Amino acid sequence: TTLANKGGIDEMVIPEYEYSVLDCVQDLINRKSRNIKDEMEECSSSSPMDGTANVLFGMAPPSMKNNNNNTNQVRICLVGHSAGGWISRVYLSNRPYYGKAYKGSNYVHSLVTLGTPHLEAPANPAFRDVQWCNRESLPIRGIAVAGVGSWSHLSGLWTKHSYAFCGAQQDEEENNLIDGDGMTPVHSALAMKGKHVQRVTLNDVTHYPWKKRWYGDDDVVDSWAGYLMKRR
Repeated sequence: TTLANKGGIDEMVIPEYEYSVLDCVQDLINRKSRNIKDEMEECSSSSPMDGTANVLFGMAPPSMKNNNNNTNQVRICLVGHSAGGWISRVYLSNRPYYGKAYKGSNYVHSLVTLGTPHLEAPANPAFRDVQWCNRESLPIRGIAVAGVGSWSHLSGLWTKHSYAFCGAQQDEEENNLIDGDGMTPVHSALAMKGKHVQRVTLNDVTHYPWKKRWYGDDDVVDSWAGYLMKRR
């Protein structure tokens, strides 16, 4: 990565990357023995508000300044893709998670979730953490982004089973009513609760960085990032 100065504002330039299906499978194999508790412990081991963060993120707008007198630091925007969205909600909460409260809302002014399943799936044990998150509303500003255009009856078994994994009801499947980004149904991706949550739907955007447009493509980022510049 490199830093560039544009109009007096320091900006990080991230190089292009390639990430294939095989890379994804390898990551799953390498991390199969880890769990969310391990990930959160690592994230909490270093302060998110070091000097580098101040350079990269700058000052938050006045409406997003930290109101906690004990934390006189600049706050950042947190972006979570897929499960990263509800993992971010765990980090933001003041409630203990596996015995530790991370209280990330002291350091974050906004959360953007991209294709994150926010609805509970009672039959799926993997969604117990989503259920944990849904016991409270988001304590900060949020933007829930959902891609649409991948209908379950037109996109193959992977998409159909993914929507079912995320809690899609059988009667909806039979009536071909499920749309989403190919992994997360739109109604689940938009279900984040909070007083200051905005919901954004993007046409023809998929969950994955393969073949079709996805949340991380430049033009798609422009579509959802613009909401961060708008006042509540």
